Amino acid sequence: MADNVVFTEGANSTPPNLTTVATDEIASAHYQYVKLVNGTSGNNEAIPGDATNGLLVDISNSSLATTNALASQVDGHSVSIGATDDSEAAGNGSVIAILKRIRTLLSSTLTVTISGIVSVAQSGTWILGANSGVDIGDVTINNGNGASAVNIQDGGNSITVDFSKPSVSTTSSVVSSATNVTLLASNANRLGATIYNDSTQILYVKLGTTASSSSYTVQMDTNSYYEVPFGYTGNIDGIWTSANGNARIDELT
Repeated sequence: MADNVVFTEGANSTPPNLTTVATDEIASAHYQYVKLVNGTSGNNEAIPGDATNGLLVDISNSSLATTNALASQVDGHSVSIGATDDSEAAGNGSVIAILKRIRTLLSSTLTVTISGIVSVAQSGTWILGANSGVDIGDVTINNGNGASAVNIQDGGNSITVDFSKPSVSTTSSVVSSATNVTLLASNANRLGATIYNDSTQILYVKLGTTASSSSYTVQMDTNSYYEVPFGYTGNIDGIWTSANGNARIDELT
């Protein structure tokens, strides 16, 4: 059986004789082709569309047009990223308006709130987190001078923090002196340091400049050992009660 049906004249014939009705014949049954038109009374304007792009759908008059926020679901959690209204595109709630709104928000400061999980403010480029066990690369948290403290919560799980580990140790000796001497000069690359006093005299060590018996950080007896606090990169001075022996120093970088 071929496509299309031709009506022949008969009693009370409708449609008129030899009228062809377009159909698609499938398994001996005819399915009539129907064009969609404007449903307004007295109007037969066709709804535009083509084989490539399909029907043109306008949702600007739908309930989405009055939506105040673009909301969706991320992994089962509600996500809100702000109002969708945008002067760049007419039709609040239209797909184009929403996409342009997202572009505008991502180029400025945007707060994303995922219900029950986290609220994050970010300007410019966004880095999305990954699931457990997936490396997302280096992440820098910088809340700026004078801002509130950054609070990181682990949700009951462990947090692994990587830090620079020293690979070079530079050994030096400073001859004891009854006047102030510099044990280590400031070094921004310093990751740590150790001091050993092999003198028979007390060594007064100061994290800073100009050590004395009344201005010092630590008092080192003979054959004593001291580790400089991690992260201190400033000047370290020292002075002995009298000249005898040396300070044996290792600086780690």
